Formats: sequence, structure tokens, C-alpha cells
Amino acid sequence: MSHLNKAALKRRFERQVLLLVTATLLVGAMVAFIVGEYSSARARAELELRSSQILALHKETIFGLLDKYRLMTVMVARRPDTADMFLDLSNAGGDEGDDNESRQGGAGVIRDLQDFSGLLAAMSGASRISLALPDGKIVAQSSLAPVSGIYLSEELRAAAIQGRLGRATIFSSDSPNTYAFAASVRSGGEIVGLVNIEVDLEELESAWALSDDLIFVTDDEGRFIVGNQLSSLLPDEYLRSWSNDGQYVRTGSPDQNVTYLARGENYPHIGWTLNVFLDDGPVRQARFNAMIMTVLVVLIAAILAFILLQRRMAILSRLHDERNNALMLERTVARRTAELRGSNERLRREFEERVQAESALKKAQSSLIQSAKLAAIGQMSTALAHEYNQPLAAIRSYADNARTLLSRNKHRDVDDNLKRITRMTERMAQLSGTLKTFARKPRTRSQPVAVAPLIEEAILLVGAMAKKQKVEITALPIDPKISVMAGQVRLSQVVVNLLSNAIDAVCGCERRRVFISAGREAEKIFICVEDTGPGVPPEDSDRIFDAFFTSKGVGSGLGLGLSIAYNIVHDFGGEIFVEQSKRGGAAFKISLPAHME
Repeated sequence: MSHLNKAALKRRFERQVLLLVTATLLVGAMVAFIVGEYSSARARAELELRSSQILALHKETIFGLLDKYRLMTVMVARRPDTADMFLDLSNAGGDEGDDNESRQGGAGVIRDLQDFSGLLAAMSGASRISLALPDGKIVAQSSLAPVSGIYLSEELRAAAIQGRLGRATIFSSDSPNTYAFAASVRSGGEIVGLVNIEVDLEELESAWALSDDLIFVTDDEGRFIVGNQLSSLLPDEYLRSWSNDGQYVRTGSPDQNVTYLARGENYPHIGWTLNVFLDDGPVRQARFNAMIMTVLVVLIAAILAFILLQRRMAILSRLHDERNNALMLERTVARRTAELRGSNERLRREFEERVQAESALKKAQSSLIQSAKLAAIGQMSTALAHEYNQPLAAIRSYADNARTLLSRNKHRDVDDNLKRITRMTERMAQLSGTLKTFARKPRTRSQPVAVAPLIEEAILLVGAMAKKQKVEITALPIDPKISVMAGQVRLSQVVVNLLSNAIDAVCGCERRRVFISAGREAEKIFICVEDTGPGVPPEDSDRIFDAFFTSKGVGSGLGLGLSIAYNIVHDFGGEIFVEQSKRGGAAFKISLPAHME
């Protein structure tokens, strides 16, 4: 390729870069607009769905509060003692008796009604409970305000007189607004009084106080009833937002540029409208983020295309240089071939040295495993001595008893003592045999190993240590048919090591229990040792199988047990790992290939 060809390649590259920049600007702008509109529509739909969910939630809050007092109003009106007190008041001449005695009797009944209303208000948390005559005149109420000359609203009284439950919103300029229920008190089909219960709406304000949305309630005339603190920021013209349900409205000064999704739900039977204003900031933010992400993706794609163009030009340019260097490379190959022969010879020697080092390492590892087993037996020596001394003492006692019984010619009792001595010796022989098997040097090849007997032997080996530490070992039911491909002695060492660690882990705990189980999953056999100890901290779980890592105190171990167990299990083609146990402590789990019969 000549110098002229290189110049033409450069000009073609410049034209391709200009075309790439133009396409990036056009495609980026068009895709960004489409993706922005799509993201905005999705965010708007999510905002509308959220508004519906908020309306449903706060509707339940409103009616949960009102239904409590609605039912209470009917129950109080239907109580026999309520009708009796109104009858007593009527018999005493009402609150204005004809003579002194009647007035005193009426005053007593009114005090009873006053105490009755106060007790109900205190027990229910109602804002106010009023008791009135059929004409609406209030004769007693739970608040301390005087009731002389005060009447129920005609709306509440008329509904109650007609046998319906009266409902009305009570507006107040100097106190929070309330919602009132009224019901008639009847005796023998005749209305003898009225019960009026007012609900404190401040509970709704408290329920909505932590909401980030504007929530408020208006009546059918657009008057504000109750809402959270954010609703006080709204101008009066937005109090009828339900009439523009689902519309986006702008509030505040022009420089604030705040737009809300106005949603409202009208409840005609109570004359309320629940309004929710949701800031559409997430919609705008979603559109902006989508456009920015689209622009970034297009830019990244353009940069990648530019890099590919550069690489293509560099490749074409190198072809010319590679032709000129071909002859020099041939001479270099001849020289390097001789150097490679020498390198191959050095690599062969290094390989032989590594094979020898690996063989020595395996021998050292085997010795280390045997030393660890003997160390484990040494750690259990005190407990094992106690385990031997106990049956020996029993044998001696039974023998002395047998001698005494022989002197007394009680041969049947002597036979019983001799049977007990036999069982004691069999127990000691079983423990000795298990120890000899455990201490024996392992075979290197794998063979089928039954899991259930192996776990029984491991529990027998650590049983004395567990009994000394007052630890309860529980072996869950194990299928006697399952077996693994492993080495009997080495796998037994792994299980003994895990059980010993579990016993050490629960020594300082209130619940000292260790569980061991085994089961089959597909073509794998799992052996799991769990405890009720403090567990393994997350920061130690990745290095707990490292050599010389230990969480025990000085003199309590070298930290080789789990490292040796890890290497043994991996030699068998299995895995060992630790996780949090459902029983509160750690769970060490061994996974080994199942023996397929």
C-alpha cells in the first residue's frame, strides 16, 4: 500500500466520522423525544394508580373512624337505661317542674344524664355527647359548657325524629370541625329523647400528618372540613378539586412552577369529598431521566462506532507495515526457536521439581491429618478416662457383690451381676474399637461408606466430651441405605471435628444442643452439623476454612481442624460450607457424591 493509498484512507475515515456525528444528533434527538414521552406516560399512569390507592386507603381511614361512632350512637339510643333516664326526666316534669319537688327531681335526673354522657365520652373518646328532648333542646352533654337554651341542629333532629340516623358536619370558627350523629331514643314506640355524638376530626389530621401528599376533605359546597398541614397551602379555588377529577392543576406563584394531579372522591351519604393532590414531579423527573439516559446510550453507541472506525483504520494501516516486516519476522522466528528449545528444557525440569514438591506436600498433609486425629484423641482423653473409669468402678462393685452373693448361695443374683459386668466390658470394647479405627492411618482411595454407622461412631467418640460439657447431641433419623464415595477413616475425622467444634461453640450458652442429620438430594449426600451457639460472624465465613484461622482463645487450638476437613472433603470430590442455622447457631454442611448401587 503506497503513501497515496494511506491518504485516501484517511479522507474516507474523516467522511465516515462526519456522517456518524450527523446521524448521532438526528437519531439521538428523535429517540430521546420518543422515549421521554413514553416514560412520561408510564410515570403518569403510575401516579394515577397511586392516587387511586391513596384515595382507597384514606377512605378506609375516614369510614373506620366514623363507623365506630355511627354504631355507638345507635347502641346508646337503644339502651334500656337511656330510655329510662329520659322517662324519669319526663315524669319529673322535664327540666322545668311545676313545683319545687319536681324541679329537684328533674335536676337529679339531669345530673344522671350529665354523668352518663360524660362517662360515654370518656370511654369512647368522642368529642362531645349531647342528650336532648324530642324538640331538640339539649338537657345534658359531656362538655362543661352550659346547655341552657341550646338546641340540636334541625337537620339532625328531623332525621332522628323520622327514625333515621342523623348526620351532619359541624363547622366551628374557634374549635376544630366535628361530624355529628343523632338517633332517637324510644320507649313503647314513643320518642322520649335524642342522642347526639360528635366525632373529633383531629384524628384524621393525625393520621395524615406524615403523608407527603396534600390531603383534605370538603363538603358539597366546597367548604374545608379537615386536612393535613400541606392542604393549608392551597388557595381556596382548589377546594372543589373533585369536580376536575384526574386533571393536572398548577398552584402557588408562577416562579414555583408546581403542578399537581388533583383526584377526588365524593361520598354523598355523608356529604363529604376526599381530595388528594399529588405532585407530578416524578412524571417530569421520569421524562428527564429517560431522555438523559437515551442521549447517553446514543452517545455511547456513537463512541463505540467511532472506536470501531478507528480500529478498522488502524488494522488497514498495519497491513502495509506487516508486509514490510514479514522478512524480519522470519529471521526473528529462527532465533526465537532456539531460545524456545532452551526454555522448554527449563520448563521440563521445573515440572519435575513441582511433581516432587506435590508428592512431598501430600505426605506432609497425610502426616498432618494423622497428627490432628491424635490431637483430637488427646483433647478427649480426660473425658474418655472418665468414660472408662465409670464402667470399671461399676465392674468392681458388681464383682464384690457377686462374691458376697456366692457366699450366701444366691446364684441367681450372681448371674445377674455377671451379665451386667459383661455389658460393661462390651461397652468398653466398643469404645476402644472405635478409637483404634479413628486413630488408624487412612486409605488413599475412595470406597462406599455407609453414612448412618459412621455418624453413630462419631457420636460415640465425642460422647464423653459432650457429657462432660453437659451438651446434648441429637442425631435426626437417617436412611440406613444412603452411602457416599469416600474414605471411612478420613470422613469420620471430618464429622468428629465438626461435632467437637459444635460442642465447643455451645459450652458458654444457655441451650447446649448439637444436631446432626444426613439426607439425599439428587446425586449428592448431605451431612449437616448444627448447634445452638452464637454462630459464625459474616466477616469470618469466607476465611473460616483457612489454615491457622481460629476464633478460640490462645491455647485452645491451632485453627487446622476446619482447614483439614476442607481439604479432605475436596479430595473426595465434595464441598463443605457454613451458613446460619435455623436453630440459632452455625450449620456446617458437607456435600459428597452418592454411592450409586
